[in-house]
Amino acid sequence: MATATLLQIPVKLRTPRVNLMLARLQHPGNGNGSGCANKAAALFAYIEVVRECPMALQVIEELLELKADGNEVNSLVLHAATP
Repeated sequence: MATATLLQIPVKLRTPRVNLMLARLQHPGNGNGSGCANKAAALFAYIEVVRECPMALQVIEELLELKADGNEVNSLVLHAATP
């Protein structure tokens, strides 16, 4: 129910906090018991968080745990850090 509510927020209006909550709810193996884990959606939400907060180390770890390309994660951090 929480995931459905958060997904109703338009993508452009989601804050990093909302994206992080969505990612954690959709993360496969998070133990929420709902069986609605969606790896692709979790990756997208985590990437959006890193774009806004490039030093969110826990989020970077989660991306790498989901087998995101390390070069892509590095690129996101570097591009967000440059003015």
